[in-house]
Amino acid sequence: RRIEDALVEIGALKREDLQRALELQITRIVNDAISLDSGEYTIEFLSDFPRELTAVSFDSDKLILAAIGSVDRWSLVERGISSIERVVRQVEGADARVFALDLTEGESQVFGLLGEPLSIATICERSYLPNFVVCRTVWALLIAGMLEDVRGTGDEADDDRREQIATEYELEGEVERYNTVFQNLFGVVFQRIGDYGYDFVDRVV
Repeated sequence: RRIEDALVEIGALKREDLQRALELQITRIVNDAISLDSGEYTIEFLSDFPRELTAVSFDSDKLILAAIGSVDRWSLVERGISSIERVVRQVEGADARVFALDLTEGESQVFGLLGEPLSIATICERSYLPNFVVCRTVWALLIAGMLEDVRGTGDEADDDRREQIATEYELEGEVERYNTVFQNLFGVVFQRIGDYGYDFVDRVV
C-alpha cells in the first residue's frame, strides 16, 4: 500500500494536493543530494519504474537547474565540475531544448559559448559572469544533459590566467569556511544575549 493513499485516507492530505506534495518531496530529495558534502550519488533517467511507485509528471531538467543554481558553496561546485581544465561542448540537438527549459540570461550566455569545445577556464575568460557562477552553470548544464565532455581537444588557455582562476577559487573556499565559523559563533552569542548579539557583532567585526 502506498503511503500517499494512507495520508489521503486519514485526512492528512487532500487528493487534489497530492501532486504538489510529491513535487515538493522530489525537490527536497534532489536538493539534499546535491548539497551532500561527502560521498557519491548518480542521477539516472529511466523510462520504466516499479508499478508500486506513483507516477509524477515533472520537468526533471528544470528541477536540476534550479537545485544547482541555488548552491552557494565552492566546494560543491568544484566537486561537480572536477577541474577547470575540463573541456565541454553542447550536446548535439541540445539547442532545441533551450526554449523549453527557459534558461536564465546567464545560463543562455554560457550555453551559447559552447557551440565549440572549450575548457571551463576558457569559458570563465569569455563570459561576463563571475567565475563561480560560470562553473556552477556548467555543472548544472552537464547534469541536465545539455553539455558533454570532449576528450583530447580544447583551447590552450593562458597558464597565468588559469593560476589566477584557481587562486580565486581557493579564496572562495576560505571565505566559505570563515562564513561557516562566523555563523556558528553568532548563533551561540544570539542564544545567550538575544538581540544584543547584533550590537556585539557591530563592535567586534
